[in-house]
Amino acid sequence: MRGFFYFFMNRTSEIKKNIIKLLREKDYPDYIEGLVSFPLKKVIGCLFSALLNSDERIRWHAVAGFGEVVNILSEDDPEQGRIFVRRLLWMLCDESGGIAWGVPEVMGEVLSKVDILAQEYSSILIHQIIDLGDKTDNFIEFEPLRRGGYWAVARFSKSYPKLVRGYETEILRSLDGEKDPFIILMGLFILNNLNISWEGARDLIRIDKNLQVFWDYRFQEFNIKQIASKVLNYSRR
Repeated sequence: MRGFFYFFMNRTSEIKKNIIKLLREKDYPDYIEGLVSFPLKKVIGCLFSALLNSDERIRWHAVAGFGEVVNILSEDDPEQGRIFVRRLLWMLCDESGGIAWGVPEVMGEVLSKVDILAQEYSSILIHQIIDLGDKTDNFIEFEPLRRGGYWAVARFSKSYPKLVRGYETEILRSLDGEKDPFIILMGLFILNNLNISWEGARDLIRIDKNLQVFWDYRFQEFNIKQIASKVLNYSRR
C-alpha cells in the first residue's frame, strides 16, 4: 500500500512538472494540446497551483487552460462544470480564508467557453464588478482582485455580449467610481464589445498610456486613449 502511495505521489509530481513546462515554453494552442493529453482532473489541480506561480506567462496560460479543460469535462457531464464553478465561487467567498488570485479570470474564461455555464452563471460573474451596497452581493471589494473581475467580464462580453447588455447601466455606474488604470481599460473593453458609449471616456482620451493585457491568448499592448476614443465615438453614430 505504501509503495502505491509513493508511486501515486511521484506520478502526480511528474505530471505537475510537465504541465508547468508546457505553460512556460509553449504558445497557444500548443500547450492546450499538451494539457488535454493528461488525466483532466489531475490537470485541474495542477492549473490551480500554476495560478500562484511567479511567472506571469505561466499564470495566464493556466487561465486559458482551465477554459479548454472544463469545456471538455462539461461536454461529457455538465454537472462537472457546475461543480467546478461552485468551487470557484467558494474560493471567492470570505469564508474560504484566502485571496483567490486568478479565480475571477478563470471564471470569465470558463464561462466564455462553456455555453451551459454561461447561461447559468453569467449574472454572478457580472455582479463581481457591480457594487450594489449589499453584503450579500458578489462584488469584489479588494481592488487588486477586482482587476481580474473586470478582465473576466471583458473576456465574457466578447463571447456573450447579449448576456451582458442588460447590465449596461450598472456597469457604467461602477466605472464612474473606478480609478485603477487597468480596471478602466478593461471597462472600456466591455463597452467596446457592447458598442456602448460612456461620457467618462471623454476624460480618458488625454491619457496616452499603454498597458499590457493577456488578450486573445497572447500578451498585447493596448493604449487607453485609443480605446477611449472608440468608445466615445459610439455616441456620435
